[in-house]
Amino acid sequence: MKNKRISRIGLYFMLPYLILVLIALSFIIFMIMFHPRDSALVGIYLIILAFPWTLPSTGLFEFINRAVGINATLGILLLLILLNAAILYFIGLIIDRMGILKWIAKWVKNHSVLGDDERLR
Repeated sequence: MKNKRISRIGLYFMLPYLILVLIALSFIIFMIMFHPRDSALVGIYLIILAFPWTLPSTGLFEFINRAVGINATLGILLLLILLNAAILYFIGLIIDRMGILKWIAKWVKNHSVLGDDERLR
Protein backbone atom coordinates (compact mmCIF):
# COMPACT_ATOMS: atom_id res chain seq x y z
CA MET A 1 0.00 0.00 0.00
CA LYS A 2 1.04 3.53 -0.61
CA ASN A 3 1.74 5.90 2.21
CA LYS A 4 -1.53 7.82 2.56
CA ARG A 5 -1.16 10.84 4.77
CA ILE A 6 -3.10 14.02 5.27
CA SER A 7 -1.52 17.03 3.63
CA ARG A 8 -0.54 19.61 6.24
CA ILE A 9 -0.44 22.41 3.68
CA GLY A 10 -3.86 21.34 2.39
CA LEU A 11 -5.22 21.65 5.92
CA TYR A 12 -3.59 25.09 6.25
CA PHE A 13 -5.44 26.15 3.10
CA MET A 14 -8.79 24.59 4.09
CA LEU A 15 -9.13 25.28 7.83
CA PRO A 16 -9.31 29.12 7.73
CA TYR A 17 -12.02 28.83 5.08
CA LEU A 18 -14.03 26.39 7.20
CA ILE A 19 -13.58 28.64 10.26
CA LEU A 20 -15.10 31.51 8.25
CA VAL A 21 -18.01 29.23 7.32
CA LEU A 22 -18.60 28.35 10.99
CA ILE A 23 -18.52 32.03 11.93
CA ALA A 24 -21.04 32.84 9.17
CA LEU A 25 -23.34 30.00 10.25
CA SER A 26 -23.20 31.01 13.90
CA PHE A 27 -23.95 34.62 12.90
CA ILE A 28 -26.96 33.44 10.89
CA ILE A 29 -28.27 31.40 13.82
CA PHE A 30 -27.70 34.31 16.22
CA MET A 31 -29.49 36.80 13.97
CA ILE A 32 -32.46 34.50 13.37
CA MET A 33 -32.85 33.69 17.06
CA PHE A 34 -32.30 37.10 18.65
CA HIS A 35 -33.02 39.64 15.88
CA PRO A 36 -35.56 38.07 13.52
CA ARG A 37 -36.67 41.42 12.08
CA ASP A 38 -33.14 42.30 10.95
CA SER A 39 -32.26 38.88 9.51
CA ALA A 40 -33.44 39.44 5.93
CA LEU A 41 -29.99 39.60 4.30
CA VAL A 42 -28.06 37.55 6.80
CA GLY A 43 -27.52 34.69 4.32
CA ILE A 44 -25.39 36.89 2.09
CA TYR A 45 -22.27 35.73 3.95
CA LEU A 46 -22.81 32.15 2.80
CA ILE A 47 -23.35 33.36 -0.75
CA ILE A 48 -20.05 35.25 -0.57
CA LEU A 49 -18.23 32.19 0.82
CA ALA A 50 -19.56 30.05 -2.04
CA PHE A 51 -18.69 32.84 -4.48
CA PRO A 52 -17.38 31.30 -7.70
CA TRP A 53 -20.37 28.96 -7.94
CA THR A 54 -23.07 31.43 -6.92
CA LEU A 55 -22.22 34.20 -9.38
CA PRO A 56 -23.81 32.72 -12.54
CA SER A 57 -26.64 30.91 -10.76
CA THR A 58 -28.33 33.57 -8.62
CA GLY A 59 -31.56 33.10 -10.56
CA LEU A 60 -31.34 29.37 -9.95
CA PHE A 61 -31.17 29.94 -6.19
CA GLU A 62 -34.23 32.20 -6.34
CA PHE A 63 -36.12 29.51 -8.26
CA ILE A 64 -35.11 26.78 -5.77
CA ASN A 65 -36.04 29.05 -2.87
CA ARG A 66 -39.52 29.65 -4.30
CA ALA A 67 -40.12 26.07 -5.47
CA VAL A 68 -38.72 24.04 -2.57
CA GLY A 69 -37.90 26.44 0.23
CA ILE A 70 -35.04 28.02 2.10
CA ASN A 71 -33.79 24.70 3.53
CA ALA A 72 -32.90 23.36 0.09
CA THR A 73 -31.23 26.63 -0.84
CA LEU A 74 -29.09 26.58 2.30
CA GLY A 75 -28.27 22.92 1.70
CA ILE A 76 -27.06 23.65 -1.82
CA LEU A 77 -25.01 26.59 -0.55
CA LEU A 78 -23.37 24.40 2.08
CA LEU A 79 -22.55 21.76 -0.54
CA LEU A 80 -20.93 24.43 -2.72
CA ILE A 81 -18.97 25.67 0.30
CA LEU A 82 -17.74 22.13 0.95
CA LEU A 83 -16.74 21.93 -2.71
CA ASN A 84 -14.68 25.10 -2.26
CA ALA A 85 -13.05 23.62 0.86
CA ALA A 86 -12.18 20.44 -1.04
CA ILE A 87 -10.68 22.47 -3.88
CA LEU A 88 -8.56 24.44 -1.41
CA TYR A 89 -7.38 21.21 0.22
CA PHE A 90 -6.35 19.70 -3.11
CA ILE A 91 -4.48 22.87 -4.10
CA GLY A 92 -2.53 22.55 -0.85
CA LEU A 93 -2.02 18.83 -1.51
CA ILE A 94 -0.57 19.57 -4.95
CA ILE A 95 1.74 22.20 -3.47
CA ASP A 96 2.80 19.73 -0.78
CA ARG A 97 3.41 16.83 -3.18
CA MET A 98 5.33 18.90 -5.72
CA GLY A 99 7.56 20.42 -3.07
CA ILE A 100 6.89 23.95 -4.19
CA LEU A 101 7.44 25.43 -0.73
CA LYS A 102 10.83 23.74 -0.43
CA TRP A 103 11.78 25.13 -3.82
CA ILE A 104 10.69 28.65 -2.78
CA ALA A 105 12.63 28.39 0.50
CA LYS A 106 15.75 27.27 -1.37
CA TRP A 107 15.38 30.10 -3.90
CA VAL A 108 14.96 32.71 -1.15
CA LYS A 109 17.99 31.34 0.68
CA ASN A 110 20.14 31.52 -2.46
CA HIS A 111 18.94 34.97 -3.50
CA SER A 112 19.06 36.68 -0.13
CA VAL A 113 20.32 40.26 -0.06
CA LEU A 114 21.94 39.77 3.33
CA GLY A 115 25.31 38.11 3.65
CA ASP A 116 25.93 34.92 5.64
CA ASP A 117 27.06 36.83 8.74
CA GLU A 118 24.03 39.14 8.78
CA ARG A 119 21.61 36.24 8.17
CA LEU A 120 22.77 34.45 11.33
CA ARG A 121 22.01 37.40 13.64
